[in-house]
Amino acid sequence: MKSGSRRKSIYLNTHTRDSSVNRITPVLKTSRTKSSQFAFPVKSNDSDIDYSEKNKATLVQSNENRQITLKLPLKPKLSRPSSKNSPFVSSVKITDFNRINQQIFIHETTEEIVKLPICPEKAKTFFEKYLSEYEQNEIMQYKEIFYVCKVPKLETTEFDDEKHNLILYKEDHIAYRYEIKKLLGAGSFSQVYEAYDWKIKENVAIKVIRNKEKLHKQAKIEVSILKFIKEKSEGLPLVEVLNYFSFRSHACIIFKLLGPPLICLNQKLLDILKYSYDILSSLSFLHSYNIIHCDLKPSNILISNLEKAVLIDLGTSCIKRDQIYKYIQSRSYRAPEIVFRINYTEKIDMWSFGCILYEMCTGKILFKCEDEKDLINCISKVLGKPNEKLYLMSENYKSFSRFIQRKALTSIEELMVGVDEKLIEIVDMCLMWDSNKRLSSAEALYLVENMLKKI
Repeated sequence: MKSGSRRKSIYLNTHTRDSSVNRITPVLKTSRTKSSQFAFPVKSNDSDIDYSEKNKATLVQSNENRQITLKLPLKPKLSRPSSKNSPFVSSVKITDFNRINQQIFIHETTEEIVKLPICPEKAKTFFEKYLSEYEQNEIMQYKEIFYVCKVPKLETTEFDDEKHNLILYKEDHIAYRYEIKKLLGAGSFSQVYEAYDWKIKENVAIKVIRNKEKLHKQAKIEVSILKFIKEKSEGLPLVEVLNYFSFRSHACIIFKLLGPPLICLNQKLLDILKYSYDILSSLSFLHSYNIIHCDLKPSNILISNLEKAVLIDLGTSCIKRDQIYKYIQSRSYRAPEIVFRINYTEKIDMWSFGCILYEMCTGKILFKCEDEKDLINCISKVLGKPNEKLYLMSENYKSFSRFIQRKALTSIEELMVGVDEKLIEIVDMCLMWDSNKRLSSAEALYLVENMLKKI
């Protein structure tokens, strides 16, 4: 599939390495938000990560929507205040600063010319009319200032909405370096923005995690895994972190901006095999280090400008031996062991992959459902009744038993008529009630690689 036929780039993540990735923006000590402070651990190298200690939580970020189209509102333009008691910091018009080139500004009153980046003291003086009282203190925490939003601010120390998301507008700044362009997507526990990085002069994606204590811990785990992947993955199509820091008590993770998500419609055999090879290569790498992705779905697979299928969003990832939460994965791609709340392995990723491969081959979601009971009903219609011995440890299996079909009403083969037999076989071997009988990522990769060689 040619890139020209795809929709406009809509999400995040990475391939190129950036020397700035090991630099941590100073953690704010003056934040006055209601929630507790958040700070990443200060480590420049994390090649030998002790996951058993670090992986004490996971970020559950579920979003059942396959594609999100959201518009970021413009920051309201402020008029001159009519009284001395106005809440606005300044009555200065936007035209008081004229941009004459990238990062070069001239003050109309003093005719002083300044080129960014500059020191915070200089920025505080030059952009004083556009900084709230809080920001005038906040800006001093940064060594260099690359960007300032040149719109007068309301005087406030509350930056979160009712869901503890950071309130941001178009052209707003994050860490006085990133200019917000638009909202790309929103999940249960984070929002993703397209932004311009004024330091490296390119568009990036910023994942801004909600300001909640449990999510602070989970963000540190995500960053630890991302750093490990960056060091060990050696060019595999996996998300690569560019930078990470705390801003106004929110964990922010920077990724290279990628293309659109995987489109599971009208895919040619060669494209299906290429994308499957990319996905399985990444999964095989993760599984070899006992890392479980835990949220594999088409919207978490982005297509790069090199036509590679890149796995993103490790916010719910965990280490096989250190599982904290039982409730993970997006519903239509959720493995039975997650529904029944029993211990799981990396084979839950292979269940999700089987669902995705089916979707690429047919253009349809295999287990489209309203809730978990509906999901189990849909699965049993295709696979029949499971061996109950598999779920003896489940506390809620009985509550689902009446939704399980005694006999399969159809089969993978019947649902995939006209599809290459070997692809049908791979899907069939991924979608097994017994996770021990499912294909491993390495086994599936071997099968797909052999198919590619014959084309």
